[in-house]
Amino acid sequence: MLYEKSLVFERPWEDAFCLKREPQLESASVGWQDIRVEYHCQPPGEVPEHQDAEHEIYIPHFQRTQAIEWTINGRYQQGQIGKGEIAVIPANASHSLSWNFEAEFTMLCLDPGFVTRIAYESISPESIELVPIFAQPDTLICQIGAALKSVLETGGVYSRLYADSAATLLAAHLLQHYSIKSALHSLNGGLPNYKLRLAITYIHDHLEQNLSLSAIAAEVSMSQYHFSRLFKQSMGTSVHQYVIQCRVDCAKQLLLRRHLSITEVAFQVGFSNSSHLTHHFKRIVGVTPKIFLNQ
Repeated sequence: MLYEKSLVFERPWEDAFCLKREPQLESASVGWQDIRVEYHCQPPGEVPEHQDAEHEIYIPHFQRTQAIEWTINGRYQQGQIGKGEIAVIPANASHSLSWNFEAEFTMLCLDPGFVTRIAYESISPESIELVPIFAQPDTLICQIGAALKSVLETGGVYSRLYADSAATLLAAHLLQHYSIKSALHSLNGGLPNYKLRLAITYIHDHLEQNLSLSAIAAEVSMSQYHFSRLFKQSMGTSVHQYVIQCRVDCAKQLLLRRHLSITEVAFQVGFSNSSHLTHHFKRIVGVTPKIFLNQ
């Protein structure tokens, strides 16, 4: 639907942003922190020169390479951008855009304060500044964008831990590859045993809740970035995948007791619905919960 007047969208880290159509998907309704995601289909148009208070990453979904005119920090550029490429506009960079085609894209926005915290935890403080990027191939960022878009398409319920993990990975990736001076410190050895036990106990005690990476890391008095890296070194899997595995294991035990329906089991172990449980249950166990019960 076209709107005769530009719409103004209120956002947590910026004053306003004018586009002709509302986003088809957006993350504001699911309570994600530090990262905001929007999926757009915009008609030909332009965005006048302005500054945003967030770091913005654009991921195009064009069927073919398209020409875009943009000006950033007073420098005009006309370039081609297509599928598999990204554009990065750092926070507070003055920029304008114009295009003459139907633009389908995902926009990822990161809170600069969050990126700064990741930088101080992982690299030298002088390495925080991001640089503008246009039409840069980046498989990882495209995968992160596609994964978050998929979560929003399914409702985004109980997805905060997933979004936290994606935001942490995205921030570290930007700092490593698109900052003025990148020198991520390598960390070896994994978590100390007592912190690993604390983290695992906390996860099991809160499986039914909408777990967040920040809450688990705080339980062991660590930053999200260091905790997620060391947890994966210790366990051989990410925090998010470990939580999914624990939920499926717990669901198996509850199903065998035959006191609860599959839907009730799903809510009991922290899945948003029975379809969410069935998807991960079949992926990990090899069969659906119903077949598992019959066997």
